[in-house]
Amino acid sequence: MPPKKIARIPEHFITERLACAARQCEERGAQLTELRREVLELLLRHGSPAKAYDLLEAMRAEHPRVAPTTVYRTLDFLVEAGLAHRIDALNAFVACNDATHRHHTVLTICARCHRTEEIRDEKIHRSLRHGLQATGFLADSIEIKGLCPACTGISNEDAQSAI
Repeated sequence: MPPKKIARIPEHFITERLACAARQCEERGAQLTELRREVLELLLRHGSPAKAYDLLEAMRAEHPRVAPTTVYRTLDFLVEAGLAHRIDALNAFVACNDATHRHHTVLTICARCHRTEEIRDEKIHRSLRHGLQATGFLADSIEIKGLCPACTGISNEDAQSAI
């Protein structure tokens, strides 16, 4: 079964993201091969964290003999290239929201619906990183599990006023 296509992801966004990914790979001396492009497109269309075997199943619709190691190697490339993130807490992957920005990532993960958001606030990341370094821990990515606004029923405005 192919990953669900989320209606809120416009087709032009996917096209733009794939073109941007190809340019970034070229700038780094790498190639966004057809297989890498297909896996990245599946992640973009999925719209939420996807497990490698979900992607493998979707790939087999077009490539019946594709092996699990092929998908894992492709995902490793996408993560290394900054085009995707591995979410350790879910053992899943998600497309990077802003692959043009080389950054350490803070991901929020909803424990109920698995909605994952990327926080690109340098002050937040720096504060978390420095706090962890004070304990001797060096983090390259940070995952925060909790409940998203949709699952708590709390709007962003209500959350801000509660602080």
